Amino acid sequence: MKTNSNSNNSNKFLNQMDEKQSDLCFLARLYYEISHFQEAMDCVERLSQINPVFNYDDLMLLNVITKARVDPERSTIRTLASYSDSEEKENHVEIVDRIRNYQDVVKHDLQEFAYRSISLIENVLKPNSDSSENIAFCDKILGDLYRYIVECGDESERENARNNAEKCYREALDIAKADLIICSPVRLNIILNYAVFVYEHDKKPDDAIEILKKLIETDLPGLQQIDGEKRAESERIINVIQNNLGVWCAQRSYQA
Repeated sequence: MKTNSNSNNSNKFLNQMDEKQSDLCFLARLYYEISHFQEAMDCVERLSQINPVFNYDDLMLLNVITKARVDPERSTIRTLASYSDSEEKENHVEIVDRIRNYQDVVKHDLQEFAYRSISLIENVLKPNSDSSENIAFCDKILGDLYRYIVECGDESERENARNNAEKCYREALDIAKADLIICSPVRLNIILNYAVFVYEHDKKPDDAIEILKKLIETDLPGLQQIDGEKRAESERIINVIQNNLGVWCAQRSYQA
């Protein structure tokens, strides 16, 4: 987590820039590249105040910023949980309490960021989206954010977040299947992340594997329809899909 001093210095730099769309896009990318993800998100929020109609590149930037912002905290929560379980077996009560207290702090920070991002998308970006692709992209990011909350919320919060994640993913899937071209990066990303949700949170590995197998069969031949940066992004996602499929199939074989 960043100190107030770092945040204040970043805000001074941000405030020295003109409130122009191009400047804010530049700053958001700059902050992202130097791993100042909260400051990058601040720029995205200010950008939405100037122009709430985000194009594909704007949404892609939002997508990578939100993931980069929460992934270290997700990893921290998992690591702390592992240490907590280990120390609990040794009956180290005081250490366990300290670990869990810090884990609660990290969880709160992740949830606060996730809900703030959800509010931006639900109240500003999605209502102003001007294409099926962008609406589906918004739903995909919402599904991801709710999925992150599932990982760190209390029991009632997890159930509510799980239901919202499934709703957002299914809405994104409906649009992707009806309106998006085969093998587009948004379509691939939606189906991949929904499969991850089914695997990790629905606990249905066979269904998740079938989703990805069907995706490879139906979408891979359509890769020739994509060119430029979108094709490169589609190829990257396909590699992730194939890696996940390999790991999941290996785990299923091992468990059998």
